[in-house]
Parts: sequence; C-alpha cells; structure tokens
Amino acid sequence: AVSEQNMDPEILAFREHQKTAARLSFAEEARTLVDSAVSGVISTLSARSGTEGFPSGSVVFFAADEQGRPVFSFSSMSGHTVDLKKNEKASLTILAPGFKTPADARVTLTGAASPIGEEDKEAVKAVYKAKHPGAFWTDFGDFKWYRMNVQAANLVGGFARAGGITAEEYADAKPDPVAPFSAPVSAHMNDDHGSATLAIVKGTTGLKTGIVGAQMLTIDRLGMNVLVEKEDKPADGKGEPRRQSFKVRVPWNSPAESRKDVKDRIVELSRAAATAAA
Repeated sequence: AVSEQNMDPEILAFREHQKTAARLSFAEEARTLVDSAVSGVISTLSARSGTEGFPSGSVVFFAADEQGRPVFSFSSMSGHTVDLKKNEKASLTILAPGFKTPADARVTLTGAASPIGEEDKEAVKAVYKAKHPGAFWTDFGDFKWYRMNVQAANLVGGFARAGGITAEEYADAKPDPVAPFSAPVSAHMNDDHGSATLAIVKGTTGLKTGIVGAQMLTIDRLGMNVLVEKEDKPADGKGEPRRQSFKVRVPWNSPAESRKDVKDRIVELSRAAATAAA
C-alpha cells in the first residue's frame, strides 16, 4: 500500500476536496430518489403455497405523498396483494433514473403496506394520478389503494456512500428542489458545453493530470455529480495509457433553489476555472 507521504500531491488534494464537498444528506437523497421514481420492486413475505414464508419480489408502480410514503393501486389477484393480506411487512427498492452500475444510487424503504381507509382514498388517488395520469385501471373494482408507512430506509448512493435512515429523518427531509431539472440541464451541458464541465473539474477538484473527459450526471441544490475519464501513462512511458472512469462531486459556491440559480452557479464555476487556468 502507498502511504500518504508517498502519494501524489494532486491525488491527496483531490481526496481532501471530495471529503468536504457539500452533498445532500442521506435522507434528502432518499426522498429525492423516491419522489422522482414511478416504479420499484416491492418485496413481500409469500403467503402462497409452495413458497410460503420466502421473500417474493414484484415490480410495481407507485407515487409518493408529501411525507414520502409510497402509495399503490394493487389488484386483489396480484401475488403481492395476497401476501400483504397475511403480513403487511414489506420493502420497496427504487433505482435512480438510468441506473446502470454499482456506482449509481438506489434506496430501499422498509415498512408496512396497508389498505387505505375510505377517508383517505380521494387524496391518495389524486397523488397517484398526478404521477400516472393514464392509470385507468385504478377505477376497476378489484383494485384497492395501499400506502406504505416507512419505518426505515437504506441508501446506497454509490461507492463509499451508503447508510441507514430512520423513519423520523426520512419524514423530516424534503425532495431536492433542483432534481426535476437535472436531466435536461445535464443533457444540455454534455451536448453543448462539455469542455466547460471538464474545465470546472480541473479548476475546482484538484484533479488536472490526465483528465480527458467529464460528463455531467446529475445536479442538485448543493452541486453536481460528474463522471470523469482519466488516462495514466505507464511509468516507463511504453504501451497504452491506463484509462479509468469514476464519479466526482463538484459543489456549487452557494445553494441553488431554481433552474436559473443552477445556470448562475455553473457560470460562476466556469469563470473561476478560466481565471485559474489563465
């Protein structure tokens, strides 16, 4: 193992930057993932003959209410509905949009999924239809409304970022206000301003040597997540360079609350990077 005394100063500076880079709390990130998703995998304890007592997973559609509680419209014929009638304990696993690798975020909510009382049905229906306006089947007679009361959550935000979230932390957190703009802003930057993102990474994170590419992945009110490509030349100068990709966190100079704020923060970082490179 290489000691810190013998480590490249550039790598040391980068590690220090990443340790202190502003990020959403685990609870905020979990609430944001849940709020942005339309589907997930619900795991129940099977009540069906032959698999009774074993975990059983089903892909389901849902929407989250203001408290982050998932609401569902389940057919009485579905296996998970049969399971929940016997045991309401369940978990719901949700993947970040575009999930492809272990470095991408996911969250699992654990709790009890129970039928909705008559007094709450219209409110729950409105929440669900706002997310799934074409869900005509919810009006069929054999479909019933369910809601999960979250007892705990576990977030895996990527490599070296994972942890548990209590029910209180989850309920108190709010979805990130900038997340709805993440996909269009990231696509615009990658299509038209890739060189600016690369310059920002070099100018703010301490990484400069061998950085050949930078793709904006997501943004939130505190900063952006960038996929960086780095080439390391062989020590003897022979052979092909070793290429690696990894995620980098780049914080804004101050929090953003709107799409305009995000544009302003990117411009601020771009100007600072240009000044540093001059």
